[in-house]
Amino acid sequence: MSIQINAGGKGLIALGIGAGDVASIVGMGRRIGNWYNATSGDDEFLDLLGEDTLSLLRRKGLIEPKAFNKRWGKELALLANGKPMVFKNEEAEKVTEQTPIGRFTAVMMCVVTALDTFTTSKTARNILRNVLKELFRTTDQGEDVLATQYPQRLSSWRSMACLRGLTTKASALRQHFLEEAIVMDGFMPEGESKPMEDFLVWLLSDVTDTFTTASSDIAAAGSCLVSLGIDVLTVHGLEAGSPDAACRLIYDPKSIVSSNYEQKIQSRAITMMGRWLTATVSLVHPEECVTHFPTPFEVHNRCRQAWQGGEKAAEFVALGVVPPKEISQNVVHDLQVPPDVRYAVIDRGSAPQRVSGKLQSLAQPYGLVINDEFLQQLKGCVGRLSDATLDWLDATNSDNAKVTREMEVDYAEFRDEEKIHNYCVLQSFCMGYYYSVFGRLVDTSSLRIPVVEGHWGFRSLEFLEFMRFSFWKEVDLGPQRFHKTISRQTMIEVLGRLFLNKDINLSTSDGTEALDRTGDWCLGAVAKRTLVANSLINPCYHPGDIGRFVLLDVDVGNVPRDPNGLIRPGLQEDLLSLEEIKLNGKEPVVPRQYQKNISGDVSMHIEADWNADPDKLLLCVRHRGRRITTISPTIADYAFCEGFVGPVATPVPAALPNSFPCYSSDLLNSDQERRLPFSKNEQVPIIVRVIGTPLLRYTAIALYAQTGCSPAVSTNCIHAALQRNSSQEKPGGHGFVVIVGQEGGPVVTSSEKSTDESVAYAVEKIELRPGVKLGTNQAKTCRADKKARKPSK
Repeated sequence: MSIQINAGGKGLIALGIGAGDVASIVGMGRRIGNWYNATSGDDEFLDLLGEDTLSLLRRKGLIEPKAFNKRWGKELALLANGKPMVFKNEEAEKVTEQTPIGRFTAVMMCVVTALDTFTTSKTARNILRNVLKELFRTTDQGEDVLATQYPQRLSSWRSMACLRGLTTKASALRQHFLEEAIVMDGFMPEGESKPMEDFLVWLLSDVTDTFTTASSDIAAAGSCLVSLGIDVLTVHGLEAGSPDAACRLIYDPKSIVSSNYEQKIQSRAITMMGRWLTATVSLVHPEECVTHFPTPFEVHNRCRQAWQGGEKAAEFVALGVVPPKEISQNVVHDLQVPPDVRYAVIDRGSAPQRVSGKLQSLAQPYGLVINDEFLQQLKGCVGRLSDATLDWLDATNSDNAKVTREMEVDYAEFRDEEKIHNYCVLQSFCMGYYYSVFGRLVDTSSLRIPVVEGHWGFRSLEFLEFMRFSFWKEVDLGPQRFHKTISRQTMIEVLGRLFLNKDINLSTSDGTEALDRTGDWCLGAVAKRTLVANSLINPCYHPGDIGRFVLLDVDVGNVPRDPNGLIRPGLQEDLLSLEEIKLNGKEPVVPRQYQKNISGDVSMHIEADWNADPDKLLLCVRHRGRRITTISPTIADYAFCEGFVGPVATPVPAALPNSFPCYSSDLLNSDQERRLPFSKNEQVPIIVRVIGTPLLRYTAIALYAQTGCSPAVSTNCIHAALQRNSSQEKPGGHGFVVIVGQEGGPVVTSSEKSTDESVAYAVEKIELRPGVKLGTNQAKTCRADKKARKPSK
């Protein structure tokens, strides 16, 4: 099947995006829908209905296509060439001028963006479906066409809105509304969807000029539509839009019966309790998110201090990737079913000192480790409370049968203000602690707006219950010196709740991963933003890098995902040819002439596993644009952590007369011609030198691991890596292969703060590595982010 690339695709190639990435965008557009086929797909959609835009969108003057394309044609933000890229102004216009957006597509982009900004993705999907049903009611086959085409059309509109920058504009507007208390934190309840549907039907197809609402969500969505380009609308009450606009949305909030300050707070609290749990957290000043709680200012101050106390307690705990050799696993290693990467909780604090029993009991459910620093910071937040209050706080997150529903703080009718305020302080401490600890795993440096959304909120118990009853439910597979080992699947569940506002469930209640098949791991999730494993985006220098994740706000229309938005890896099934090197006297027997090293690193590109399951991904390896092979990141990640040998204090000079080299040319041959040198004799080790090319090193690890080898990954001493191979008991299929390639990356050293870290590689706060340069477009974005994130004096 040939793939035809339109003018937009050719424009991307002119910007330096590889033809393979463009082909992936085209292929995924046909499968799930993305920006590439937004306009053309809408034309086909309308043809199936036998209607045109004017007959469906009967409101005149909704949008002016020429002005809309000019305004939203100055930015392209997408994942391409293996990294997030943002093109602006003249560069972006090279593509957008060749692919103008039609009237129907432009209106749908605005509506979808406004709904996604102020409602959940599921609610937005249902609201827009019902609106389109009403618009298509006059056509004979409207509902049938909608049932088959709607999922792909919705995906295309969302993708185009993210690509062109509408999503970023709407997110900034929502942040402004939150700061000005125009809207409450949390999303509109799904049960209140009908008024939003009525508003949109009125806007798109009615002939009357006035719509009145008491909903701040509808008013905010209307203001968002105005800011995105719906020129016909103005919002009275928020002063959005031109006063001369033909349509008027009148925002008339219901008056509060009493002007008493406390009663106003209580009214807002009851309203917020009915909203969808969402906490908007600034990455610049995260403690400010608790000021959105409907509590008095004095409680806001206590909550901010408690959040900062949690951050201080988090300085004495870390998460590290545990090398598989340190985990006593009762599973048989299967080439096609590799175990998952696991994390250890590392205690960097001091031994606990004497505290009250009630404070100790309260700390147990929330601390990843219970050290003295955690106890002292918690004591500073709640240590002066009465014993009765501490008992109640402890009972709020327990399975105590004596705690009735009416006693729980998340019960809307619970009205004990003192207890509510004290719970908010405890909640703020815990969330500051968790965001600080787990935030080290997530690279947010490419976000254009430094804000994340978490699935928790005012007086909510859900996340804290998850941490107590779900996060710790797995059987501890680690040695005794570790406090806990955690699978990457469980980590994705936690990060989804903290950074994506997405309730990801990969595990069942009995603690086993609920997977389609064993080893079919998850590497991230696509929601309003996208969370992906670091190895899919960035070079990895040590296991701590394997344990990272990247949060993206660019379009990921080329990334395969299942119907739930989960990113799962495919399994590479092509077996590679090995060429065994044997010792004959003093010289290794060389069956054929090998080539030498080729300069330059490879590049990694996400693409669908078209041969097996297009809903899953593989990494396509390219060298100077030439396709080399595809690898499974699941196999590569595990093999990297399993074979990694850290630096030694006194490296032994590399004098290995009988070693046999594997050159980069051996790795860069095509799949049909590639024959990797291999040895079962420790006297004839295979030395793969890929120094200064971290992505080629990652490829070499994947290729050898795919054949059944367990390659050692050397840092500063080849002899240490060989000793690792010699000391391990391996089945007959494993060989003596050492992959060398540390130069060009950071020096990895084990911390002396904790004995735990001698065998666990801590994931520290992300920093730009020496010698690593950002691309031109990415560098511009990062500089702009730094200016935006600079706190005001």
